[in-house]
Amino acid sequence: MYINFTVGRTNLLNVKSTKEFTGEIESLAKQTGMTYIDAIVQYCQDKDLDVESVSNLISPILKEKIQYEAENLNMIPKTVTKLPL
Repeated sequence: MYINFTVGRTNLLNVKSTKEFTGEIESLAKQTGMTYIDAIVQYCQDKDLDVESVSNLISPILKEKIQYEAENLNMIPKTVTKLPL
């Protein structure tokens, strides 16, 4: 099953699945040295998409990687796991 976003006759996004999208983002991040956040933004710019339009394609693993990056860049508070006493 393909997920297609089209505007007029222009095909903006042709991704099979969350797995394929995640693979493309990870590949872009590794090839360019970008963060995952930047890779998603770049992907959306290249495809003329709003970042919000790909939110349903972000896998749980990719979400964890984005969260880890955001925490290390002090964009969001770090999640602290407390050990039981």
